[in-house]
Amino acid sequence: MQVTTNVDTAISARITENELRSSLESLLTTKQRRTIAVKLLSVFVGGGLLLVGVLYKFFFPDQRALADVVTLIAATIVSVPVLVSAARGFVLKDSKSITDQLVAAAILAGFAIQNYEVVTLVPLLMVISHFFEERSVLGARQAVENLRKLHEQNVRRILPSGELDEVEAKRLNPGEVVRIFAGERIQIDGVVQSGRSTVDQSSVTGESLPVTVMKDSGVFAGGINLSGMIDVRVTGIGKDTAIGKIFALMKNAEESKPRFLRLLERYSASYLPLVMLVALLVLLVSKDIQRAMSVLIVACPVAFVLASPGVMIAALSIASKNGVLIKNTRFLEVCAEVKNLILDKTGTVTYGKLAVSETVLSEDFDQRRWTTFLEARKVKAAISLSEEGAKLEGSNTLVALASLISAGSRHPVSFAVTEEAAKRGLKFPAFENIEEIAGCGLLSTDAEGRIWRFGRASWLRECEVEVPELRDSAGSKSFLSVDKAYLGGFFMLDHAKTEVAGAIEKLRGLGIERAVLLTGDRKEEAERIGRELALDAIIPEVLPEEKLAVVNEEKKSRKTMMVGDGINDALALSAADVGVALPGRGADISLQSADLVLLSENLSALPFVINLARKAHTIIAENVLVGVGFSVTMLILASLGYIHPLVGALLHNVGAIFVVFNSARLLRLADRV
Repeated sequence: MQVTTNVDTAISARITENELRSSLESLLTTKQRRTIAVKLLSVFVGGGLLLVGVLYKFFFPDQRALADVVTLIAATIVSVPVLVSAARGFVLKDSKSITDQLVAAAILAGFAIQNYEVVTLVPLLMVISHFFEERSVLGARQAVENLRKLHEQNVRRILPSGELDEVEAKRLNPGEVVRIFAGERIQIDGVVQSGRSTVDQSSVTGESLPVTVMKDSGVFAGGINLSGMIDVRVTGIGKDTAIGKIFALMKNAEESKPRFLRLLERYSASYLPLVMLVALLVLLVSKDIQRAMSVLIVACPVAFVLASPGVMIAALSIASKNGVLIKNTRFLEVCAEVKNLILDKTGTVTYGKLAVSETVLSEDFDQRRWTTFLEARKVKAAISLSEEGAKLEGSNTLVALASLISAGSRHPVSFAVTEEAAKRGLKFPAFENIEEIAGCGLLSTDAEGRIWRFGRASWLRECEVEVPELRDSAGSKSFLSVDKAYLGGFFMLDHAKTEVAGAIEKLRGLGIERAVLLTGDRKEEAERIGRELALDAIIPEVLPEEKLAVVNEEKKSRKTMMVGDGINDALALSAADVGVALPGRGADISLQSADLVLLSENLSALPFVINLARKAHTIIAENVLVGVGFSVTMLILASLGYIHPLVGALLHNVGAIFVVFNSARLLRLADRV
């Protein structure tokens, strides 16, 4: 019953229809809303007067002059906003106003021949069609705006007195603690201070399944707390949260353009004079001003203007839903050509933490003695002997003994032993006085005066403990002793993430020819991971500046993608043709250095990103080709007199309609990308 209630509450927390409508409207600036309102008002008033004039002329043919005055007023009302916009664009040399300038030229020609019906209908039809095109683009942006709206609700701040104070999320300061109940949306980035819960972070990280969070777990604004109450220390609010950065990056990327679009726009300044010249030649040859008007109208490059934005919005929306931040459109141009993949090791292809892989008991390990010792500690601590757990036999006994001292340290080696003990169900009270000796290990004295040591072999030998030579291996080794007696050793490894091998295989299927492991770790450890993942090259023991040199060298032969965690990899990420950063240790630097940021540490997103980039690149190319081809065809037909100005006003939008629907095709392909 509780689960059902929590799920229902979580669902009810989602954005309502009114909020969505409000968020879409907020995308328009005050100036944009005013411009659209003026154009729509002119359409309604001008269209109404045109209808009155036409009807008046039909029913009262003997009062044609009065009907012409009414249609002239209609033409003026509809034309003024277009003429003003065209004049402003001409003065400011704004390439985006080319359409208005061409339509303005056609309008002036219509006034010259006193064809007020055409003068009224041409801008009227174009304003209406452009309005619906704009609404289509805004509709595609709703996923982006949804993200921004996620952190605009109130939160419960915990005051020093322990009382709760409900405030807007933007009024919080880093370091303050907020309480989040089951079913509520998380409004801030933070670290759990107390409590345990299950959180749906799919809207931010792309993780399909809810994750369990507890003390020291990170949570993101936009996630939904599904099951329990948690207190969270604030680390980021508003634009400083991961979701805020997503929104900012998406807005920047939406405004950027692929290389071939920038190349075409470089010559856009010559487009208007060229079209005007063609229209003039048509007028001189045909002596037909309406034919020249048709040339000006059909030459409006609406399809070309829409070629990129719709695709970019769709691509950014799909990527964000799958936990990928796209910093700019550079990935569209380069990802399709990437042949080299360079991977950082620790935290990127591996978990970045040690785990016990093997234990070795000393030859004279006294099983009975240490089993009795451990059971006595459990009884003394009032821990039930009937609790389910591993039997104290062999390696279990050694792990349990090591956990007594390792529980007092957060060192990766100690943490690995503590986790191994928990995994095996070995629950014993730790020693009370534990001292960590830097570079050596842990030291403790139990209640009976026995001295326990857990650490490096060299340190134990200095303390007169006879530690045998164990076989050479990758990873880390630590040893346990009591007084001067050696009890056993631990082999520990950092393992490759489960999804990495599959991701690399998919990348090879997408054309990656060379996969390289680049790490500052020891050669033996790097080679072990490299063999496990079947990589083409392993380059160990490199410093950050040496990583940069490796990336620059790899770039000489092929387009190169670098994947790292963003701190010691920052230089290499910045230098690579495509830099991909993981959130791990340094997400802020990642955002600055990389082209893409994966919000989860799952590398299976890499094949997805490359596939998405290729499909987006293909659709933009299709849009440009269709837009240019359609405009040229229409220009030729208009020059030959096959297209009337009013027909041209309708047909010139056909290319734009194709572009809008073709761009939306990327959204339909999202599940198959």
